[in-house]
Amino acid sequence: AAKPCINDTRFQSSTTVCLNGEAGANNYPLKGGKYSFFEGGIRAAGFVSGGMIPDMVRKKPIKGMIHIADWYATFCFLAGIDPYDENAAENKLPPVDSINLWPYIAGTVVESPRKELFVSKNVIMVNQMKLMVGKEMQGAEWAGPFFPNSTNSKADLSRWDQDCQSGCLYN
Repeated sequence: AAKPCINDTRFQSSTTVCLNGEAGANNYPLKGGKYSFFEGGIRAAGFVSGGMIPDMVRKKPIKGMIHIADWYATFCFLAGIDPYDENAAENKLPPVDSINLWPYIAGTVVESPRKELFVSKNVIMVNQMKLMVGKEMQGAEWAGPFFPNSTNSKADLSRWDQDCQSGCLYN
């Protein structure tokens, strides 16, 4: 029997491919970079492709909030599996923090169902707002288009710490 390949229309029509980028490195023009809680350190590009993507949303960007953990519930939905973990519940573990994003990705709803994102003990995002609280929020730099390669090759990133002890609110 021949092995299925991605170009086989029978295989492609039931396939979904997801690729997530890595946050950090150089996310110019966003503020911050790797290991920071600013947008450049936590926002990443990604894409979803495959035959299950409706034609009406192909090649169209979505900009709502998506967390890496949401892929669990989304893939469970696509596979017809309940993401609820009965064994974990019996052992009094918290429920899985994952939201099925397929309606958002497939274009049947216009906004992401994820409205909150716990980033760290000092950072939370709610809708388009981000609250940062802490003495030193590292990596508050604005990188150039070629940073760290040549835009600012002698940057001392520790000098870009931001004092948010009283709280810093961003949108």
